[in-house]
Formats: sequence, structure tokens, C-alpha cells
Amino acid sequence: MDSGLRDGATMSEVGKHIRALVHELNNPLAVMMGFTQLVLLDGRCEGRMRADLEKAYSEMKRAAGVVEKLYACALSLERGSGSGRSGPQEPPGDERGPQDESR
Repeated sequence: MDSGLRDGATMSEVGKHIRALVHELNNPLAVMMGFTQLVLLDGRCEGRMRADLEKAYSEMKRAAGVVEKLYACALSLERGSGSGRSGPQEPPGDERGPQDESR
């Protein structure tokens, strides 16, 4: 087998593993973001608790951005470009990056 073909197949496999990791990270992150938003929408959430939850939510959104970048990289590797910068991608079904409901 040609070295280039072997390297391409390996990168495709790496992309598949990254996509599986993204899926595993995305699910609990989406749940945490959803529950945090529900608590923040409750009018009784005030003061220090609200500030802490807002900070936590902000960090969850940052993590969601990292997960989305990992997903784009995985797709790029699977398609063989290897650059991780192939432009906007359409995420399939359950493997989408975390969605921020405020968008």
C-alpha cells in the first residue's frame, strides 16, 4: 500500500475517533447548558448563585466552541484535507456541536 494512501486512511480513522469523542462530550455539555439556562430563567435565582451560574454557563459556551472546532477538524480529517479549516460544515444529526439556545 502506498504511504500516502496509508496516511490518508490513518487520518480518516483519527477523524472518526475525534468525532466519537465530540459526540461523547457534546451530550453532557448540552444537558448542563440546558439545566443551567432553566435555573437562570427562574426569577428566584439571584445574587451570588446567579453570578456563579452565569460564569459557569459562559465557560460551558466556551467549551462548546472548542467541541465545535474539534468537530470541524474531524470532518476535515475524514474527508482527507487534513487542514481542519475546510470552511463551514453541516453537522449531521446527533453529532452537532452544542447549540446555544440564545442564538
